[in-house]
Amino acid sequence: MFKVREFDYSDADYEAMISLVNAIWPDEPSSVEGTRYWDGARDRKYMFERFVAEENGVIVGYMSCGESSWSHIPGKYFIQVRVSPDRQRQGIGSSLYDHAAGILSARELKPTMITSHAREDQPEGVRFLKSRGYEQTMRGEVSWLTLADFDEERFSGAEEKVLEQGIEMKTFTELDAIDPRLRERMWELDYELMQDVPSPDPVTKEPFEQFLKWLDSPSFLPDAWFVAVDGGAYVGVTAFWKRLASPDRLGTGLTGVVRSHRRRGIATGLKVRAIRFAKEHGARVIETDNEENNPMYGLNVDLGFRPRPGWLSFKKILATATESDSDSGSNADSVGAAVSTESSGDTDN
Repeated sequence: MFKVREFDYSDADYEAMISLVNAIWPDEPSSVEGTRYWDGARDRKYMFERFVAEENGVIVGYMSCGESSWSHIPGKYFIQVRVSPDRQRQGIGSSLYDHAAGILSARELKPTMITSHAREDQPEGVRFLKSRGYEQTMRGEVSWLTLADFDEERFSGAEEKVLEQGIEMKTFTELDAIDPRLRERMWELDYELMQDVPSPDPVTKEPFEQFLKWLDSPSFLPDAWFVAVDGGAYVGVTAFWKRLASPDRLGTGLTGVVRSHRRRGIATGLKVRAIRFAKEHGARVIETDNEENNPMYGLNVDLGFRPRPGWLSFKKILATATESDSDSGSNADSVGAAVSTESSGDTDN
């Protein structure tokens, strides 16, 4: 019989948790290094707790719950549950979920909204959430570009089109050598661009100190951040991050252009420059994701990105601030598919 206990942040717990995650999503592997880093980098003013289900000393599932730091609304929390593929539909996911709901309902600031995720190719995770009253709020398109298939000749003039407008494309490394305010300015640009990225809830501006933690991440690639510079103003960016568990892949971070400079081919030029970097540095695949109606997804498809299974965002609105969210509903425990995973570990959406 399994028991639920606190995650102890030991090497053994991390290795067991990441092994479990990678068994659920072998095509989107996570790393102990990245997960451990982001656990240490969390903004401590936001609640976060993690528990595991253990049987005979073996971790067979885990749960995390807390507040969404990137989209903070008082009373908004997330619950994420994952269960080993060979132990699903045995009540483990339900027990972990109910444990999380009990933790949240006991808080002074009662939950009014709870969010979670499911990958669309794992329908048991979707059913698990819907049986508990969750409704889908967004679909995120995941797409990959196999670099060997990229048609360089078709986009041969994309970078030149940007340069002809007097706009330079500089790397983070190049700008760091000449701009003492680079990090602060990139923080401001990031928040400005994020206002136009589709999201179920408004984006919270993270403290500058938290942004700096992104730049200290083991996934940070300063030579793979490309910034569009117009007369000294930063007007666009695209960036790659290392996939620590997949050395032959690069993950795309934020790509965007400020409103005053859109529809001028800048995003295309930045993306083509980034793709060239990836090929020159031996990457095999570039990964990215977009809300399904985001025009950036269309650009990615045009560049040759091909769709993968997408992620579905879910939300449950509670009738009152004191309502418990422990209506266990179905015992379908394929909830390894009920939340998203990234190389940085748990996402708090």
